[in-house]
Amino acid sequence: EFDWSYAPDTDIKMLKLEAGPLKSLLSANGYQTIVKLTSDISCSGIECSLDTVRIVQVQESPNIYFEYVRPPCVELGFFTGKKITTEWTSPGIRESMCANEKLHVGMVGCCLDNNAVKRFALQDCDYSMQYSSFAWALNKCQKDIYISGDLCDWSQVNSPWNCREDPPENWFWTDQKDCIINAKVNDDGMVAIVHQPSLLVENHGYVYQTEPRVHPDNTNYFKVLWKDGSYPSPSNSCGNGVCDTVYKGCMCSVHIINSAVFTSMPSSAETVLSQLHIGAVDPSILGSYTQVPNTGGEIEVWHKNGSGYNKDTIFQVKYRGRNTYLKNMLSIVQVDGSGGYEFRNPPHYMNLAIHDQRDAYYETEDVLETYFHHQNVAPFLAKRLIERFGVSNPSPRYIEEVATAFKNGLYEGIGDGKYGNLKAMVAALVLDREARNVVLDADPTFGSFR
Repeated sequence: EFDWSYAPDTDIKMLKLEAGPLKSLLSANGYQTIVKLTSDISCSGIECSLDTVRIVQVQESPNIYFEYVRPPCVELGFFTGKKITTEWTSPGIRESMCANEKLHVGMVGCCLDNNAVKRFALQDCDYSMQYSSFAWALNKCQKDIYISGDLCDWSQVNSPWNCREDPPENWFWTDQKDCIINAKVNDDGMVAIVHQPSLLVENHGYVYQTEPRVHPDNTNYFKVLWKDGSYPSPSNSCGNGVCDTVYKGCMCSVHIINSAVFTSMPSSAETVLSQLHIGAVDPSILGSYTQVPNTGGEIEVWHKNGSGYNKDTIFQVKYRGRNTYLKNMLSIVQVDGSGGYEFRNPPHYMNLAIHDQRDAYYETEDVLETYFHHQNVAPFLAKRLIERFGVSNPSPRYIEEVATAFKNGLYEGIGDGKYGNLKAMVAALVLDREARNVVLDADPTFGSFR
């Protein structure tokens, strides 16, 4: 999806679209404020060499810009990572952390001499704050900037001002491939994510440190689902020595086990929803996926490259009134050497390195929707509305009738059949026999209390 965007700062480097399908699509019909891509389109010019886009300029005089808005995506808290480093966060300090090499979270900084004691990197960009995947950044260094250039764990980067914005999110990919991620566990079984990238020694006045949010001393604990409720903690000597004892916690080395959940067609949509917990994008927009025919209607199945049921398979089911896509994968974080301590890899919206405002919106919307669909919402609203409409002691049957209308979105033909339809709910409230039966008026226990 592309949204009409504000005029950006004149100091930043802008990607100007050349004549081609994307520019024609965005400029069609007098420049719509929102343009959705419903299928793949061919690239043109510089678009074909890019990993992703942010804000694009479609027209000059007057200037017209569009911002690419990707759909809501989750990522996993634990992964096999690579090191990224900031140019600086404050004078004399440079921070590092681990990043998922498949995500667009690092910029390109390339070194000519990777064996130098103090390695200098050169940044290049096609537009300001151009984040890319690790593979794209590596290819950019090796082919576009230097002859035999490469990513490196640099001491200093030459970064043009129009390629970046102010700290702290000036992250660059490095060539340090093994970036260790550990789990710190407290006495309540809550986990904090700890990154342990290899750090350069202090030199030339710079101090290199791990980013505070994933530093070994961080206390950003959150709940996880431990298998059988068993976990290493200070109270059991950190799993009898499986993990290292640290202040008010246990530092555990972990590894990730990803496996397929279903090896054949699931029996129902409820089974899919109860066992799959990692979302996926609509596979119809991915060229590598094909839909399995004749799956019955309740569940649609998509295989990657015709490979059958595996962890890349995507299922489509109806959930909360809309199509929902789930990846056929169970991701487990297992404590090294424990043989039994493990928890489900937690998915989340917000990336630890790049704080994108739209991801905060996505996560907030998801939380509110979860509250809205909670099983207690319909009966709670039903009882409160009935009380406000004149019956302070409604029967359980009356409350259930009104609550059911709210959930089904329909009552005696009134409503649209969607969850949360207030028109159907009010219809059930005023048309139910308990609201209209005059015989109940003679009951001294029925009606409103003053």
